[in-house]
Amino acid sequence: ESPLALLHVSGNTIISSGLSATTFSATTVTSPTISSTTISATTIVLSGTNITSSWTSFTPSWSSNGGTQPTIGNGSITGAYQVIGKTCFYRGKLLFGTTTSGGTGAWEISLPFVAASAEGVQLPVSILDQGIDWYQGLMNGAYGGFTTKSSILAPSTASIGKSSGLDATLPFAWGDGDYFVWNGSYEIA
Repeated sequence: ESPLALLHVSGNTIISSGLSATTFSATTVTSPTISSTTISATTIVLSGTNITSSWTSFTPSWSSNGGTQPTIGNGSITGAYQVIGKTCFYRGKLLFGTTTSGGTGAWEISLPFVAASAEGVQLPVSILDQGIDWYQGLMNGAYGGFTTKSSILAPSTASIGKSSGLDATLPFAWGDGDYFVWNGSYEIA
């Protein structure tokens, strides 16, 4: 019997049974392309994943955990994401302008997709006090127990090694040209 008789395609799922590297080599399934030297008793699901496509633009929401909400004014907030399987790769930038207001309370940034767990949202953040210094921070879903947005932690001026929620005065008084950027990945629900 031909090795292809052991290959079953159902919608966007390919199911192979008992095929070894010497009898089966997948080369193309419409789009995307699958190449392999070993596929045995494997199910490959291609539901909407396209690792060669461009990132999708996303405008994150910026909020705070209390008090007066921040406003972007003439600043900007941009983002983009790419989903491969259950992993969301996510990057963004929030740039202060002359009319941007940080409001009160610790800041939060929305995620493009619901995270599988709050603890899984751990994305590095670089923070620039324009012309003065760089700080390292962390988007941390576990800090607020969030799966749809993330708190941003930054170094606290009160204690070395301690982080607090990024806000209008932490780690410095924000002004025109200051910004923070993030880039990382998390598991989606």
